[in-house]
Amino acid sequence: EELRAPRRDRGRSDAPAVVRRGTVLLLLIALALTAVRFVRLDADPPVTKRMGDVANEGYWLHNARLKALTGHFQRDHFNQALVTGRFVAALSGGLTLLLGFVFLWRGRHDVRWAITYVLLLAVNDLFFAYNRIALVETTLALFLLASFIAFAAAYQTARPGSVLFVSGVCFGLALLVKFTALYIALSFVAAVLIERAVG
Repeated sequence: EELRAPRRDRGRSDAPAVVRRGTVLLLLIALALTAVRFVRLDADPPVTKRMGDVANEGYWLHNARLKALTGHFQRDHFNQALVTGRFVAALSGGLTLLLGFVFLWRGRHDVRWAITYVLLLAVNDLFFAYNRIALVETTLALFLLASFIAFAAAYQTARPGSVLFVSGVCFGLALLVKFTALYIALSFVAAVLIERAVG
């Protein structure tokens, strides 16, 4: 018994180190899944991808660019700004992962919750696809997430006014990105009503 006791104690002392190594490994995987969004943004989508997921990016991008340059929406035969548009989508996706990671880490005080969020969302096929094409949905999701986080934080601070202002600014930016964000306003109304009913 005296010889076995140190072995059990050593196992218990090694447990936190194993958890730390596992956490670091998962964090590195999460960082890799975030970084891969920026690799070869000029590449064509795979042949197995549905055409409907990627067919609209050229029209959106060219119309916005030509509207700014000429004052008219029109089609052309060039893809000069395709990578730039895709980079904005990839950056918005990466910031969405980062913002949720920080929010969960600070809110739950456990990095494993934050890593789980990144791992689950980063490998989502639809989210990843929209991170790689020049459409506005990823940027819309980023501003909506920021608005929700600021809105939730307002209930946990002594001076909610400034935090609610930030939430409103983020929601306004989401509306500028795509006006269909207006439907999400119902979620904020529902949250206020539920908070009042529970409180």
